[in-house]
Amino acid sequence: MIKLCLYGLAIPLMTAVAAAETHTIVVDETSITPDTLEVAPGDTIFFDSVCATTVSTGIPCLFDGLLSGTSYPPFCGDFQWDIPALPSIELPIFARGFSEDCNDNRTAVITIINGATITVPGDYATIGDAIAAAASGDRIQIAAGVYFEHDLLIDKTITLQGETNPDGSPGVKIDAQQQGRVLELVGGGPAPGEPGLSILDNLIITGGDVDGNGGGVFINNCSPIFRNCIIVENTCTGMGGGVHARRAAEGSPWINARPTFANSTIRDNQSVDGGGLYFHGDEFESGCNPELFNCLIIDNMASDGIGGVHHVGGGETLIENSIICGNYPGQYAGNIDVEDDSCTLSQCLDNDGDGIVDDCEGGDEDGILNVPTEYPTLPLAWLEVSDGDTIAIAAGNYLINEVDELRLEDMSVSIIGETNPDGTPAVILDALNFDNFFYMALLGQSTGEASIENIHFKRFGSGLGVGQPVGTVRNCIIEDCYGQTSGLYLYNFQGTVENCRISNSYGYAFFGGVGLFDDPNSPASNVTLIDCVIEGNSGTGPFGSGGYGGVYCDNGTSPDASLQFIGCTIRNNNGGTGGIKILPNWTVTLTDTAVCQNSTPEQIVGPWEDLGGNTVAQECPTECPGDFDGNGDVGVDDLLLLLGEYGNDCSTGCDSDLDGNGLVDVDDLLELLSYYGNDC
Repeated sequence: MIKLCLYGLAIPLMTAVAAAETHTIVVDETSITPDTLEVAPGDTIFFDSVCATTVSTGIPCLFDGLLSGTSYPPFCGDFQWDIPALPSIELPIFARGFSEDCNDNRTAVITIINGATITVPGDYATIGDAIAAAASGDRIQIAAGVYFEHDLLIDKTITLQGETNPDGSPGVKIDAQQQGRVLELVGGGPAPGEPGLSILDNLIITGGDVDGNGGGVFINNCSPIFRNCIIVENTCTGMGGGVHARRAAEGSPWINARPTFANSTIRDNQSVDGGGLYFHGDEFESGCNPELFNCLIIDNMASDGIGGVHHVGGGETLIENSIICGNYPGQYAGNIDVEDDSCTLSQCLDNDGDGIVDDCEGGDEDGILNVPTEYPTLPLAWLEVSDGDTIAIAAGNYLINEVDELRLEDMSVSIIGETNPDGTPAVILDALNFDNFFYMALLGQSTGEASIENIHFKRFGSGLGVGQPVGTVRNCIIEDCYGQTSGLYLYNFQGTVENCRISNSYGYAFFGGVGLFDDPNSPASNVTLIDCVIEGNSGTGPFGSGGYGGVYCDNGTSPDASLQFIGCTIRNNNGGTGGIKILPNWTVTLTDTAVCQNSTPEQIVGPWEDLGGNTVAQECPTECPGDFDGNGDVGVDDLLLLLGEYGNDCSTGCDSDLDGNGLVDVDDLLELLSYYGNDC
């Protein structure tokens, strides 16, 4: 037997005067019997159901997040609902099989009786007066119309139910007219009490404007349920233009914060962060755990954060069968679990032309995703990019620490950073090595060319990977990475790596600098490295053995795989092979390249072809003779250093002995003067 309470949330039942009753509902292949049933909080409903069938609250195909149960094969036992402490309300229910569409014939209505019914404007002229007069468990029924009210406070468990239009849309609008917040819902307290399970049905909540958080709705330490509501055109100077929900109940474990939004729309709201919805959970107990089912979150804006949905702190937001699109900047961020049946891309679509958004797609209108002017962070742009797009990143230092990976497959994308006046990368992407497995990768087959240019990748865990596309990695720095593999990873790459520096990275289970891999079932690698520096990297194998520090060309390669080094330097790398390790089937050539001062005496292990101008030695040649102080130029300080050693016996070696004859003499002075003014 399966026992289910409120979906995803165990709530204590409200104390009732009458004894709890037990009811039975029969679900067969064509119907639900009885089709109407009255219950009270604390009652139990047993479902005698055919196998492989789910019964849920909501209208057919649109679960409202309240109650659900399933008769699972192979045992196909009954299941039960324990009615939680909800106020008076009708709960439509529907049944569906595992492998069929919703059957409109299998519907029923459960009515919870838990208090009086109050009408507006019949019993009270205003919604505010009706709320003040209501007791927990009561239902307030509101006739269709527009109600100009603001700062409505609900601190009890009631139903606020608007009349619907003939088409089922909300017929009641509560308009705050920018005079304050529309609704505030408050739960909790110093001792267990009101669970705060208010229900809000068929309402348009608009016109909220507040100096603070929650322009339309502010939810504090309670779990209201919004069904068939529209939260539109609200604003605030803080967080959550449409809705701000929070749990701040440290030391009070009985307090829950699990607001539910079902079959509702949150659109055209504005705030600093979380333009549509902003959720904040404390770190005590479970935090804040909102749930969204069958919702539209569209066209909301934030001035300094996320336009759609943002969850910070403890807990997690669950989003099912919803569309989040058209929000600026960004659709969602933080602790959010978006199920696969949801769409969370920037462009909203109305495929059937009925004026209602029914799908979404990624991509940017002009194909250029500007960071941070259009997308505040690279991960937000990453979510929206399409084949052929360019991500253009302005100069700055960007922390990348809220995602597990940045990975694109089967598309050609260019990632271009701004440069400094001297041409060096002005964009620093710093992942802080917060995750040893974090990486950026462009992988898979594509028809165009990928390009990564002018980016300084810093502390990127497992580094940068480029696999299979034709393209270019140009003017990049990859440094201080720490992961199983690190540095630069090239997989069946057909392109050029030019003017890049891969340095000070450590691969604790393989390679630290550059790794090349070639699957014989894909087009063969054809890689050219031009004017690149690969230095100071380390690699170890399992248990600290082996590993490759500089460059590793993997085995299992197609016979056509090739690698060319032109004008490169591979130095000061450490591992089982410090310099270059070449396994069979690779054709490797070197031109004007230095492989030197790596940890192993044999600087290159494996077959390679010398095309001239190369240095392969245990010691590296001096790159900038005369720059004795290492400041990057040959100047007056270097001249003074030489004059200070003039006439010295340097038979044991000294920097000022430029010609290596064992003396600092006039020949060294003349040689230094020939270098004078050089920019190193």
